[in-house]
Amino acid sequence: MICSPRWSNYESIAAAGIFDPSAVTRITAAHEAGDEEASRQVWLMLQFELWRERWLEGSTAVSVS
Repeated sequence: MICSPRWSNYESIAAAGIFDPSAVTRITAAHEAGDEEASRQVWLMLQFELWRERWLEGSTAVSVS
């Protein structure tokens, strides 16, 4: 599980409309089952989402705990 409750269910990633919600669900399920490649994909989605929030939506506060 990701450390921040904000990311605990991946809904904000899917809701952003950038990634296909069914793909987010499939990838995160594989990640939670221990698939290392899916874990890398989840990490990339999270990094992109943080970047998108900061630079495209103007959010400056990022909580990682």
